[in-house]
Amino acid sequence: MHIFNDIVGQEKAISFLENILEHGTASHAYLFTGPDGVGKRTTAVSVAAALNCAQGGCGSCAVCMKIKNGAHPDVESIKPAGNSLKIEQIREIGQSIGLKPFEGKRKVYIIEDAHLMTVEAANALLKNLEEPPAYAAFILTAAGADSLLPTIRSRCQEVVFRAVPPRVIQSVLLAAGAEDDAAEIATALSGGSVGKAKRLVIGGAAGDIRAIILDRAAEISEGSIIDVFAAKDALLPLAKEKDKGDGSSIEAEALAILGSWYRDLIVLRETGNESLLINKDRASQLTLAAERISSANAAAALDILARAGDALRTNANKDLVLEEALLAINCMPPTVARLEG
Repeated sequence: MHIFNDIVGQEKAISFLENILEHGTASHAYLFTGPDGVGKRTTAVSVAAALNCAQGGCGSCAVCMKIKNGAHPDVESIKPAGNSLKIEQIREIGQSIGLKPFEGKRKVYIIEDAHLMTVEAANALLKNLEEPPAYAAFILTAAGADSLLPTIRSRCQEVVFRAVPPRVIQSVLLAAGAEDDAAEIATALSGGSVGKAKRLVIGGAAGDIRAIILDRAAEISEGSIIDVFAAKDALLPLAKEKDKGDGSSIEAEALAILGSWYRDLIVLRETGNESLLINKDRASQLTLAAERISSANAAAALDILARAGDALRTNANKDLVLEEALLAINCMPPTVARLEG
């Protein structure tokens, strides 16, 4: 099916979906689980197109293009409003599901980041999943199945998406014309997301976030609280690009990039081998920081960032989570330089 041609690194999931679509055995509800940015949403849109395309997912007809561009009246994407999916959003499904498709064969509801549903929203969705019309289909995306109510999980067929292997991501970037060094750094920072890796190479929000965070990384550890707030506020102009279509967020990417910095500090202090760095283009900056920041402090910072990352996958306020993580790092015990002074 041509509709799946742009999805890389998910051969098992795509093979399964192609098989059920070709044999007409698609379920009324699927749950796509896996890390952010690995193709869950793109695949959900492709499945919606395959269910409505006269050719089973050609990828180029008017129906496929409408669905891909978010302009088809029978395919609806429901995204979190703020930090959660609210009951009012799910109730709108209940109001429209009884109406037959306007111009397609199936009505498809794509519920993104379903793990962010409130309990009330999840219970409202459950009513629609129990006895949906034959023409209705649901595709939920979530970080993991365990983050959903068991009653929701039991009514969906799970399709697992994996982080895309580094070799696959790097080959995609090189094929797109990226330089070897840029492709290597972007791959290491991508977290298995092809979309994020591409943005890191070509610029845009992800590239800007990296510059903002790494330019201020030492100040976050050793500067004043004012420096910490300045670093966070520097990300504000990127807020308009927050919805990048792959489930990631400005805050999550900032935490991941800062995490790569502290990881590199530990590697440099413990091995002195610059070839092992993720941020090879920041080697001189890291060398200076490694003279002042201990491995213990860098490891503690990684722990803070990991816990903040876990919090971002809940209904927590993303801006506040980032702020608290940066402040916690800044308020850690003295670094090497302060101790020796």
